[in-house]
Amino acid sequence: MQDQFDERRRRSANALRKTNREKSTVEALICDVVAHTLADAHALDLSIALSNEALTGKKAPAINRGVPDRLKDLQATGWLKVELGKNYGEAKRSTLKAGDKLLLRMKELGVTIDDVGRHSSHAEDLVELRGAKRESDGSREILKVPDTSETQRLKEQVRRLNECFAAARIDQVSTEHPSIDTHRRSVRRYFLDGSLVCGGRLTGPAFWLSVEKVRRRSGLLLDGEPIAELDLKSAMPSIAYAHEGLVIPHDPYVPLEFSYVPRDELKIAMMKFLWDVPKKGARLPNSVSHHVKGPDKHRRVYEAMCRHNEPIAKYLLAEEPQGARFMFDESEIIINATERCYEAGITALPLHDALIVPVSKADAGMSIFEGAFKDRLGVLPVITQDWPEVDR
Repeated sequence: MQDQFDERRRRSANALRKTNREKSTVEALICDVVAHTLADAHALDLSIALSNEALTGKKAPAINRGVPDRLKDLQATGWLKVELGKNYGEAKRSTLKAGDKLLLRMKELGVTIDDVGRHSSHAEDLVELRGAKRESDGSREILKVPDTSETQRLKEQVRRLNECFAAARIDQVSTEHPSIDTHRRSVRRYFLDGSLVCGGRLTGPAFWLSVEKVRRRSGLLLDGEPIAELDLKSAMPSIAYAHEGLVIPHDPYVPLEFSYVPRDELKIAMMKFLWDVPKKGARLPNSVSHHVKGPDKHRRVYEAMCRHNEPIAKYLLAEEPQGARFMFDESEIIINATERCYEAGITALPLHDALIVPVSKADAGMSIFEGAFKDRLGVLPVITQDWPEVDR
């Protein structure tokens, strides 16, 4: 009975979250229509793609799936004029135009172009708290965020970040790749396992969190300059080693006896060992197992990882997994580094375990990144400039 109640509550929370996302998307589209009308460009109608990827930067089919239906409702009640799925060359786009009711309401309220703009998320949306991962399907229940001085501090921190991102000079140059919607800049923090010291990464519609690497690197400009990407090398193992007062001595993901396995696959195995509890019959993910030769693959790779990383072996398949707590360290470091960059007058975009800055500020950004890591964990990290590649 309790399981059924928990499942109903989970579905209710997810449905509410989905509804709120669709509502925010429709509100944004209405604002676009209003701005288009006020700019006297409405004679051509507003043309926009309504695919999930275009609206959110993701291909997940459940996100914003109901938006076309909501637009049809607004058309039926006279607020919008909508033509869905009109073809423009090879692309399929829809056209939106202010309906009579919207035009009348704009006139009654005296709306001008100065009234239309972007604002940060509502305070209650800036922090998200998720429960423990369910073994059945890997999902996490969305929990109510307590109203405490700590959650208020976290919300204020994210609000400040969003203000920095909104004011940043972010442009792009034309390339052979599709353009980026650089107006999507808001973020929120999500925490895991019902704890404000687990997880804490930034998520949200901010374009740099989801846009493909090649598009970001080829066309993005910060303060009129190409970007540099600064990466915390082997982030999770680096943090684990730092908790032991050590700097990573080698590539933590590649034990000698499995050097023939692609590094990215061994990285997946390491993450599994940091996040999973010991479990009878455990197996490597299929993508990893495919590359590992011989029997008893899970045990052999696990033992090799432990030997290769003896100082942090206690964190691998620990009875109390530390992955979510190490992720919290990572999120605190990257957010702190981002704040320090803006305080120093450097435009910066945080990307999980990396920092994006103007290319001329790469050295300064790297120094700030190193300082944020050392101040939290007491040792210097290994920071690399992944783009553009340089010899250091």
